[in-house]
Amino acid sequence: MSQIKVKLADQNAIKVVGSITNFNTFGQLTGIDTTGAINNSFLRYNSTSGKWVVTNEVDGQVNPTIKIKRTKNSSAAPSIQYGELSVNLGIGTAGDTLGRFYVGDDTGNAIVLGGQYYVGVLDHEPGILTPNSALLVDANNQIDSFDVGVQTVRTRINITGDVYTTGVTTSINGAVIGGIGISSNIISTKPGYGDVLYIDPNPGGFDSGGTVIIKGNLQVDGESSIINSTTLSTNEIIVNLGDPTSLRTVKGNVSVGSTIITLDSVVGINTGDLVSNVYGLPVSNADRTIVSYSTLNKTISIAGVTTAGISSSTEIVITHAYDTNTDRGISFNYNNSSIGIGLTANKKGYFGFVDSTKKWVYVPDATITNGVVSGEKGYLDIKGLYYQPSDISQYGITYFDSDGFLNSTGAPGTGISTSNYILTTQLGTNVPVWTDTIDGGGY
Repeated sequence: MSQIKVKLADQNAIKVVGSITNFNTFGQLTGIDTTGAINNSFLRYNSTSGKWVVTNEVDGQVNPTIKIKRTKNSSAAPSIQYGELSVNLGIGTAGDTLGRFYVGDDTGNAIVLGGQYYVGVLDHEPGILTPNSALLVDANNQIDSFDVGVQTVRTRINITGDVYTTGVTTSINGAVIGGIGISSNIISTKPGYGDVLYIDPNPGGFDSGGTVIIKGNLQVDGESSIINSTTLSTNEIIVNLGDPTSLRTVKGNVSVGSTIITLDSVVGINTGDLVSNVYGLPVSNADRTIVSYSTLNKTISIAGVTTAGISSSTEIVITHAYDTNTDRGISFNYNNSSIGIGLTANKKGYFGFVDSTKKWVYVPDATITNGVVSGEKGYLDIKGLYYQPSDISQYGITYFDSDGFLNSTGAPGTGISTSNYILTTQLGTNVPVWTDTIDGGGY
């Protein structure tokens, strides 16, 4: 077929039929301006002239190379438009913008996509803590070490292995280790872990081995038991039983103007006791006197009202001023095999002061109920008794009165000239008896 010239972009052209052979240049097509065409030129539509033109310019640049915007500014991100790309060359650090790759968003902000800086902080062995690099855990979700400096950790860290510290560990809001909570100056079990707290100085066996040393005073607010100890010693010169004061801990904040205080325990507290040693209590002793208490709610009521708020966990002093009519002494358990075998021979003994009689007693088979001792008195095996000089007469003879007390007769020099009875012995028994007859006996 012969060569055919076709006018392109003619608004009146409806259909072109045929083919073009040996087509080498746009100049062979009518309606296209090929002025200035060179290698790598391309077609571009001119809306002013309404024609397609051949050109080699883009934004006024001849034969431009398509490039990404680039800079070496370390102080600010690049200024780019929507969809534009930019690279900030150089060795980046945490404090600059070098080594980053950006794209512009629809509001003209430069968004970081990545770059040499981020590749660099990730280019190290997983599981190895590397300075100035990101944390990369290994296949077991582990890392060889983890150092926390002065930064505040505001998230949760789960550590399944050992934790070693060479400095002071400070926890502002307390710490929880297993079922143990440590907060302020309190060590306690946490909810769900019961009410038993163990201190074991022999961590290998959880047994009775080892020694716990407490520097300073030891106060026990509840009962104290020593189990299976064959030795109990103390360097105290006096062991005191029945301390007139005890400490209690306030549970729950107490508002100003209140008469009710909730405590950790009200055991041993009675009406008439005095509350002290806390700011916010009434000034006078009469207003700080306990007028009622509740064992169910563990609360006390004072005669007056608080003059300021009292915070929870505050310690207060209770001065006891109520006669409990209870005894004071030492009880002990033993097995009396002379009366039986096994559990039936287990007995409780008591040695101490009995409040009802104001006497010092020994009861080998005692019953103790609410601090009151009862039972038959036992024997004392001693070498001698000493009476105060004001209670005896020299060379006088002791005798029992109607209450069972030992008394002394007058001295021999104060005897009487006549008597109804004299003390002598009965033949064959040598038991002293009283008689009003003297037969002279045999000599």
